[in-house]
Amino acid sequence: MTVYEKMKSGTLYFATDESLLSVQAQCLELQYEYNLTRPTEMVRRRELLQQMFAEVGEGTYI
Repeated sequence: MTVYEKMKSGTLYFATDESLLSVQAQCLELQYEYNLTRPTEMVRRRELLQQMFAEVGEGTYI
């Protein structure tokens, strides 16, 4: 079982695993990019939300 699978299943895992740190870094980059968008960039914001989350309902706003 991979570290990611352990995390998703709720079993004990090491949060300092390189594979998780890599995913975390990617997520932080997306969050940063989202925070830099202008209020009028709704299409770009929607694209970023879809990359960050498994599901995004219509009209989602953060």
